[in-house]
Amino acid sequence: PFNRFAAHLEMIRAAPADLDDHFRTEVRRRVGKDRVVTIDGTLFEAPTQLIGEQVALLFHKQQPQRVEVFFKGRSYGLLRSLDPVINTRVARDLAADEQPLAEKRAWRPGLLPLGSSSSGETS
Repeated sequence: PFNRFAAHLEMIRAAPADLDDHFRTEVRRRVGKDRVVTIDGTLFEAPTQLIGEQVALLFHKQQPQRVEVFFKGRSYGLLRSLDPVINTRVARDLAADEQPLAEKRAWRPGLLPLGSSSSGETS
């Protein structure tokens, strides 16, 4: 058996350098408005461009603090553990769902426009 195996050694390839990365655990999470994602009770900070997006988080069970984030097949690097002081100081843009309340109350079909009475008359 060994001679038969050794006769085709040129067909055996070396393992890839990133072999460990092929055996990571993947979880999906939505990045909160405060850039935070949670894995097993541990809070991590994600990049601001991923706010509101569902991302894939890859990590090894033996190294739960080393988490890589992917969005649409692209890696955004390793996540950092949450620092609550720094996280509160990060500037965030107002997204469409964070508009002031007056702008949210725009007229939509089935709703009365602002300033109308409940009897259906508009002013």
